[in-house]
Amino acid sequence: SLRAQSPAALLDAARQLLSGVQALHDARVLHRDIKPANLLRRAGDGRLKLADLGIAAEWRTAADYDRAGTLAYMAPELFDGKPRYSPATDLYA
Repeated sequence: SLRAQSPAALLDAARQLLSGVQALHDARVLHRDIKPANLLRRAGDGRLKLADLGIAAEWRTAADYDRAGTLAYMAPELFDGKPRYSPATDLYA
């Protein structure tokens, strides 16, 4: 569990997660469902992996997307009219 980790371990976990998100965004992909359940820890070395890209989408005009994701982790701006996904909405999650 990430909750039982030291501050240094939590910082390392955050860096790993953000590195994965950055790699997706560099490839112009939005995850659209970042949440704790989609963060997996590898058994061998303990590295974190961002999983479940089932609703990931190519980063294009935000107006092209329907609302998708897990409600508790969705950015508030996704509920103000037509959803406008962006790298910022991934980071909010």
